[in-house]
Amino acid sequence: MKSTKTSFLFFYLIIACFILFNGHVNAQKPLDSIKYYSDIVRNPKNSNDLARAYNFFIKKREKHADKGETSNEIYTIQFLADIQKRLGYIGESERLNIQCLELLDLLKVDEWSTDSKVKTINDLGKIYRQKKDYKEALKIYRNGLKLAKKKRDINIILNNIGYVFLKENELQKALEYFDSAYKKALKNKDTLNVARSLDNLGFTKSKMKIDGAEKDLIEALKIREKENYSLGIAHSCENLARHFHSIKDSVKALFYSDRVIYLAKETNNLEQIESALRLKIDLGDDLVIRDYINIRDSLDDKKEADRISFNHYVYQYDKKEKELQRSKLENERQKNIKLIYLFSGLLVLLGSIFLYFILKSRHKKDKLQQVFNTESRISKKVHDEVANDVFQIMTTLQSTKQNEALIDDIEQIYVKTRDISKEHSVIDLEGNFEDILNDLILSYNTVETNTIAKGISKVNWDAVSELKRVTIYKVLQELFINMKKHSQASIVVLTFETNRKKMLINYSDNGIGCDLKKGTGLLNVENRIASINGTITFDSEINKGFKVKLRV
Repeated sequence: MKSTKTSFLFFYLIIACFILFNGHVNAQKPLDSIKYYSDIVRNPKNSNDLARAYNFFIKKREKHADKGETSNEIYTIQFLADIQKRLGYIGESERLNIQCLELLDLLKVDEWSTDSKVKTINDLGKIYRQKKDYKEALKIYRNGLKLAKKKRDINIILNNIGYVFLKENELQKALEYFDSAYKKALKNKDTLNVARSLDNLGFTKSKMKIDGAEKDLIEALKIREKENYSLGIAHSCENLARHFHSIKDSVKALFYSDRVIYLAKETNNLEQIESALRLKIDLGDDLVIRDYINIRDSLDDKKEADRISFNHYVYQYDKKEKELQRSKLENERQKNIKLIYLFSGLLVLLGSIFLYFILKSRHKKDKLQQVFNTESRISKKVHDEVANDVFQIMTTLQSTKQNEALIDDIEQIYVKTRDISKEHSVIDLEGNFEDILNDLILSYNTVETNTIAKGISKVNWDAVSELKRVTIYKVLQELFINMKKHSQASIVVLTFETNRKKMLINYSDNGIGCDLKKGTGLLNVENRIASINGTITFDSEINKGFKVKLRV
């Protein structure tokens, strides 16, 4: 820093300017109601629907959280969890449901909070069943059974517990829970749950090869037909097909499996059609394998399209919100510069103190800048000399097939060398730093890993020194590199906040986690943050993800 800049800062103390921002950015009012978006979550029509609903409920959640409206916040989180589950982000859905339970614990116990907790517990149980974590599913279902007050909820949980035992092939325990659920539903005159329990009971009896299986299954089908419950009818027909297949009655097995196919095609629901074709294959009909594969591919393509659309839509929405916020903030800044105070009496004292800290800070920044310069020189040397030499050797060796294995080894060395050069290369800060950071984050967004950034636009990056921006970029780059190499994460979330004069950055992924034995990468991160007077903490356990908190 030149002496003229120091002099300017010193004499600038004569006039202290405080820019007041009294305005606020009003949230854009949603055009549609909660009912409209909740219907979209339950029955999305196209690939953008879930993304639009996600943005709506995210804004609703933030608004309710700011106002301390915990009940409404819980309601919106439940929809967000359902959206993530429908997109296949099971870990994120699990995290949101656990957040619901934590918030519900803060509320007084009443009918609404109890019903909401039971619903959330049921949703979590389904997630654990999907993950085949049957031990955890049983644990949470039993907690739900203790809480449930409504007869219908109790019946549903009994059936769910029975279903877990059925999946674990503990048929006697499954039979006991299904029988208990059936008797309670019969007593409560809950027709659909009578049919559900009876169907589960009959199917379990069929697997155990005991009397009454066929009678229970047919009775359940009749009830569902009377109630015109199409999804239940298809499920009853599937269980009857499996029952008759097990007793080698191929005619009836074929009849009910054909009916399942017919019902599925009537709904034009790909998941139901896939389930129906899988039933046919399980019963030995190999002629439908090609159809099954085609439907399976269509489902995979649809889910992938939904995810891509969701990620793109959410990113574009955040970008538009950022631009709108920046425009409004600039307008408010122009309107709200009000007061200029003179501190001439403290000029000498404050000037001396300020100058001392400037000189001290300049010395520290010079040392950090030397580190970045050294990294850049090494990066250039690795790229220009080592990587090019390795590439020349590869070209020479390609002349004979005998060297193929050696070429592969050298190519791996070349890729590693190129990556090292890229990681330590000079960062071009000429453009908008928000866009530069977004590009870094999106570069690690893949089919396997969804990277999400929140709050980047809330930071006034123009007020952050170039040295800090470079440090923040390199720290985040090292965290993403570490994630890509080791974590196996499907979700990575970065949040940026400002608290007075400090910036808070939270990194979180749902990967396999680790024992916190800091390798070179994490030590580099700590050293970089310490060099700009920041703090960093790591939090991770095996199979519980990886979290980092930065304060600069």
